Amino acid sequence: MKNHLSQPYRRLTRAYFIVLILIHLLPLGGAFQDVATNTFVVGKIRLDYFFHALIFIPAFPLVYYFFVTKSASESSFLPFLLVIILALSLETIQLLIPYRAFNFWDLIANFSGVLLGGLWVLMARLLFKH
Repeated sequence: MKNHLSQPYRRLTRAYFIVLILIHLLPLGGAFQDVATNTFVVGKIRLDYFFHALIFIPAFPLVYYFFVTKSASESSFLPFLLVIILALSLETIQLLIPYRAFNFWDLIANFSGVLLGGLWVLMARLLFKH
């Protein structure tokens, strides 16, 4: 299977996933970040849940277009499964890291971002019919 993507796109995809993994595993923030994201609430949703969803929106489109080739069928099951596993893994592995904490609602926010990315791909496929 020959990949039809340009070199800059492949670099962007790799960089995005490296940053995504680092954001979930490194001890980022501190007291200010905790106060800013955990106490700022829109409706009944904390700001950090919006950030979780936001950073996962590009995950599915990037993986989808990385795997889809010009001649391959446009099945989105494998890319969707890979991104769901990544979202689950990045949140669950925080159980093993002393300075990180697993949060079920972060996981739901991750999945929400993946679903929004899936809608993005679906809309693009319907609009551009490629």
